[in-house]
Amino acid sequence: MGKLMVIGAHAGDAENMAGAVVCRHTRAGHSATIVHMTLGEAGHPRLKPAEYAEQRKREVEEAAQRMGAKAIWLMYRDGELPVNDEIKFQVCDLIRQEKPEIILTHWKGSFHKDHCATYEIVRDAIFFAALAAIERTDPAHRVGAVYYPENWEDMDGWRADIYLDVSDVWD
Repeated sequence: MGKLMVIGAHAGDAENMAGAVVCRHTRAGHSATIVHMTLGEAGHPRLKPAEYAEQRKREVEEAAQRMGAKAIWLMYRDGELPVNDEIKFQVCDLIRQEKPEIILTHWKGSFHKDHCATYEIVRDAIFFAALAAIERTDPAHRVGAVYYPENWEDMDGWRADIYLDVSDVWD
């Protein structure tokens, strides 16, 4: 089955989209990495962004530990996720380092700009990661498959075409 990577725009997105899939994967003896493009620090109605970011770091670290996965977060600001070559190559490098066979990420049809940005970043990062002619620290790595799990914010044009039984790890 190989290694799984889930890439979410905000802390919590990957867990909501694919937490059960990650649990099923890791409990079957495979490894998984969860990447958070931002910590979603602007999303709390009362906490200051810096305070909420620290809380979110603790939460995603604990969630990853409980799922048996590795957590990575990038230091981009919530609501301001850029779409440029710098970040695309940063994610390319993560793909080359972690060597996932499968990536799960946001669908392109979202009303949230950070989700749309994540879709574009991941799409190009996968392309860059596979090209040996693009010299980076780690050698090229080709991802076997990319899937877009259900996310209530990413439903424009999305349709379910694969169903995975997770009842053995998720009540």
